Amino acid sequence: MTALDAYFYDGKTSNRHPAYLHLQSSGELVVNWCDTEIRHSLESVKFSSRLGNTRRLVYFLDGSQCEIADNDALDAFLAQHQPQASALAHKLESKVIYAGAALIITAVAVWATIAYGVPALARSVAFALPANTERALGDRVMKTLDGFLFFPSKLPELRQKELKAKFAQMVVNTKPGAGYVLELRESKKIGANALALPSGIVVMTDEMVQLAKHDEELVAVLAHELGHLEYRHGLRHALQSSGVALVIAAVVGDIASTSAIAAALPTVLLEAKYSRAFEIEADKYALQYLKTNNIPLKRFADILSRMQDKHSDNDSTGFLSSHPATKERIQAFLNDRSTGSNAN
Repeated sequence: MTALDAYFYDGKTSNRHPAYLHLQSSGELVVNWCDTEIRHSLESVKFSSRLGNTRRLVYFLDGSQCEIADNDALDAFLAQHQPQASALAHKLESKVIYAGAALIITAVAVWATIAYGVPALARSVAFALPANTERALGDRVMKTLDGFLFFPSKLPELRQKELKAKFAQMVVNTKPGAGYVLELRESKKIGANALALPSGIVVMTDEMVQLAKHDEELVAVLAHELGHLEYRHGLRHALQSSGVALVIAAVVGDIASTSAIAAALPTVLLEAKYSRAFEIEADKYALQYLKTNNIPLKRFADILSRMQDKHSDNDSTGFLSSHPATKERIQAFLNDRSTGSNAN
């Protein structure tokens, strides 16, 4: 029999009493305090985990407990009578290699969640949200951008109608009810650019139209933006940028009431620093559209090259603030990677 110095708490008051905890060879525990003896079976008792050399607590069914300092003696007793609970936590904590392994596992888990879990959840939420919710968000963004970044187009009315008619023809075979529309705006602040809003609105600037030397170049740009719309890149990017709002949207299925996303969308869309995967996906969509409609892939490469001359890759919005680098994107269209043929 082993006797351990202890403090006893009766579970009714906060007073502690000096006591002895006797660990019987039979596995029974006996508490002696203030001329009182209480016996407990081992099966009815719970022990706190060992944390270094901090005092351990022994919990009894009647709400009372003992506090002991001799962890080694208690571990030896448990190793004999409860081998499965023989200070595993202490062994893990006391070994640097185990602690290091736990740290690495935690780091990998966090990285995997950020790299794969968050994007996957964002994709799921973006495609699950009702169309009217997405449309409400996009309309709010458009109202925010109009008046300080975008101004009414100065293109001739006939030219505007021509471009909108081309876009309307492009979206005929997209998903029904998508409601994709083209809006033309003047914007000296961002220059020759285009961007896609979650509502299905594609905004193209007058400066982009003026930069193009052929309408097929503009069609190529619009096809790229359609790719962003079809894969909901803007909404997914905004969701990924706001983890808390993403969780709320995933749980309640409503993002319109999530102010964090609504407030972040204008900035997110203007910066448009989409991931490499998003840009490649949109470029592939454009490439396939051009091939299907017998438009030379060089049209997209030409307009990108001309835009690159106008903008700096390190100081741009929309089309050129993306990865992969513009030169790589141009080469992808000059040398069609899907067929390996020269796309002249």
